[in-house]
Amino acid sequence: MADGHDAAGTFDSARARAMWMDGTGGRFWDAGRLLHALLTEPAGWKCLGLTATPRRVLELGAGTGDLALALCTDPHFSRGLERYYATDVEGRVAAMQRRIHLPDAVRAVPLRWGDEVLDVAEDDDGTERVVDLILASDCLY
Repeated sequence: MADGHDAAGTFDSARARAMWMDGTGGRFWDAGRLLHALLTEPAGWKCLGLTATPRRVLELGAGTGDLALALCTDPHFSRGLERYYATDVEGRVAAMQRRIHLPDAVRAVPLRWGDEVLDVAEDDDGTERVVDLILASDCLY
């Protein structure tokens, strides 16, 4: 949970401190909520110019991983989805992996600004793949 509670609902102060200590990547921002609404509704797809479910998605600055989790468990968005790369700086990725149980399609991987995107868009066997959709919400403020 984004508020420092574990899956059983027990508050863990160390978990909460670790998630909130940087003040930016440790919370689910409003633009992420809006992006989720757009990507899970047919009218939103039309607004964004999407005509089919993206097969490979790269999310920049995934922070908590909440958007990845919400999209990958949505039946409309996840239909046909093969891989969702939730990226952020190394410390954020580790926190994301500890905090939530990501569906099999999701790979939480470190990506710093300036790194080559193709370095993260690889299958488990190292084969580079084309990314169909790149998402970023609340990355710049």
